[in-house]
Amino acid sequence: MGVTQQPTTREAQGTYREERAEQFIVFLHHECTKDKLLNELMSADKAALFLVADVEEQTTDMAPATQAFIDTLKAKGWKGDLYSGHDTYKPLDMDKVKADFVWIPRYGSNKPACPCDLWQYTETGRLVSSNVDLNKLTGSKLLSYFTGGSLMYSKPLNR
Repeated sequence: MGVTQQPTTREAQGTYREERAEQFIVFLHHECTKDKLLNELMSADKAALFLVADVEEQTTDMAPATQAFIDTLKAKGWKGDLYSGHDTYKPLDMDKVKADFVWIPRYGSNKPACPCDLWQYTETGRLVSSNVDLNKLTGSKLLSYFTGGSLMYSKPLNR
C-alpha cells in the first residue's frame, strides 16, 4: 500500500482511510473461475482479515458454486463471507450457503428481511468529502470480529 503515516489534509485523509480499509476486506466477485480465484488469492493483501464473495446476480447454479468459493477461501486461511443483495438473497438460494458472516445491502429504514450480520443501510454516508457505504451490526458478532480485535468495544454498535 505504501502508506506509512496518516496524511494531514482532509482530502488526503480520505484517501488514506480508503487504502487502510483494503487491509480489512477484499471483494472477489463470484464469477471468477477457480483458477482466477486462486490467482486472486495469491495477490490478495495478506493483511486482509477476511474475503467476501459478492453474489448479486445469476451466473451459474449459485448456491453450490458460492459454497465452493467460500470453502476455498477458508481452506486458504481466510474467513469465508457472503455479500448478497437483499432482493437476490433468497432467489439465488444464498440462504443455503454456510458463510462465516452474511452482509446484506438494503438502503433505507427497513432492515433486511433475511438474517444477516451486517446491514449496509446507505450508500450516501459522509466521510471527509466523499459518499461512502454505511453499515450496522445486526447479528451477534462484536465489532472486534470484523476488525481483528483492533477496536475496543465490548458490545455491538447500532443495535
